[in-house]
Amino acid sequence: MDERARTSSARGETYVRILRRMEEELRRDPQPAAASYWLVVAADGSGDPDRAWDAAMSGWVRAPLAGNRAESLRVDLDRYVNQILIPERARQPGSIEESARAAAAMRADWEALKARWKTPE
Repeated sequence: MDERARTSSARGETYVRILRRMEEELRRDPQPAAASYWLVVAADGSGDPDRAWDAAMSGWVRAPLAGNRAESLRVDLDRYVNQILIPERARQPGSIEESARAAAAMRADWEALKARWKTPE
C-alpha cells in the first residue's frame, strides 16, 4: 500500500471513530451543537455522504435544542452543506449539466427543509 492510500485509510478510520463518538454523545444528550456538526463531517469523511446529508437535516431540525448555540450550529451546517456536501454528492460520472441539475435539486431540498424548520421570530 502506498503512502497516499495508507493516509487516506487512516483518515477514514479516524472519521469512523469520530462518527461513533458523536453518535454516543447525541444518544446521551441531543443538545450538543458540536456533536451535531461533527456527526455530519465524520459521516462525510468516512465515505458516507448520504448519511452526512441525513445528519445535516437532523442537525438543522434539532438545532433549537442547542439553546444559544442554535444559530451558530445552523450557520455552520449551512456552510458545510452548501460548500462541501452538495458539490460532493452532485459529482457524478457523466455530464456537467447532470451534476449541475443534481446540485440544484439538492440545494432546493435543503432550502425547503430550512424554510420548514426555521426558528420562529
